[in-house]
Amino acid sequence: MDFGVCKAVPRSVAFLLIAQYRANLGQVEVRLQAEQDSVQALDQAKDQVEQLVANTQADLNSANRKLVIGQLQGIINRLEKVSSDATSYLEAQQLLPSVKNKLNQFQPQQ
Repeated sequence: MDFGVCKAVPRSVAFLLIAQYRANLGQVEVRLQAEQDSVQALDQAKDQVEQLVANTQADLNSANRKLVIGQLQGIINRLEKVSSDATSYLEAQQLLPSVKNKLNQFQPQQ
């Protein structure tokens, strides 16, 4: 690789290119963090759903029912944290209606 070509680039342009590179890198890092946070939120929500299904009995008493309702609401909150730009967004959106439906089943009818 011939680094002699770099000498032909004016110093001010080189600094501008480096600044642009750093700005782009910062944007990539922000997007990567958002993606990781979204995947983590989805994974935690799915784990909570699995635990809830495994531990939920058909004949829930009032205290257990309130606990399940709270857990379902927590799952919904996690699913809603998944960024619309994340690759896991579609999966979260597909899971969300079934969790909301389950929440409606456990809430007292008025």
